Amino acid sequence: MRYVSVFVLTLFFGFSAGAASAQSAGLTPNHVYGLWRNINDCIVAAGALSGDDALREELAAMKADRVSDKRPADVLEKVRVFRGHLDRLRALDGLEATRVPGNGDGEITPSIVFINSGYIRSGAVGWYVVRTDASQLVSPFYERRRITDRTLSHVFAAVDLATQRIERLLDAIDS
Repeated sequence: MRYVSVFVLTLFFGFSAGAASAQSAGLTPNHVYGLWRNINDCIVAAGALSGDDALREELAAMKADRVSDKRPADVLEKVRVFRGHLDRLRALDGLEATRVPGNGDGEITPSIVFINSGYIRSGAVGWYVVRTDASQLVSPFYERRRITDRTLSHVFAAVDLATQRIERLLDAIDS
């Protein structure tokens, strides 16, 4: 059951990532923000795996900064930074880098950011699965939330928060 969601997402992303329709899929910052809430939850849960209660509490206590006037390209660049950190964690466990989809005709839209973020969520959850035993549930990282009124700046802040958290997790692993 753990892998059913990953399979469904793979089908969705595999179908839409290479298609021009991905750009016009109607995905909004609300959709992207929901993915990054899930990714943040996964990183906090991964902090608990360290057995270091102080680290887990530190990760959970981190808050997003306020930002403004962000464009899809700004968010996608921050997503790329996070992906680099995630791929470093994945490599430590012998996992391949997360998939990087194309962006069609080169225009960066919330849909392109969503597709990239979906692959990242799957990569983060896949890494979490390797780090845990089979009794750990991953369904909370695939929670679909009803989110409204989010902007690209909110998404950027959520990605930035996840980046700060994963950098802290990497620091703990390196020390």
